[in-house]
Amino acid sequence: MLKIVKQFWETAKLAVANYKGRADYFIVDIKSNEDLISKLDDTMLTLNNILANRFVAGIRKEVEEQMSLFRYL
Repeated sequence: MLKIVKQFWETAKLAVANYKGRADYFIVDIKSNEDLISKLDDTMLTLNNILANRFVAGIRKEVEEQMSLFRYL
């Protein structure tokens, strides 16, 4: 499952738009990213489920690193 999560987010593209027509300021286009936001929620649930699994010992550090990356999005 962790491999699937990583593969998706390596190719995901976040849609941004210029803020008030300025080339140096960008904002996230929420309407264009609804599917991505939904996938982010799914990803957090998946990572939490992996951490709750009793067989996670071998990949716990890697899963915790991924959790820390997604926590700030």
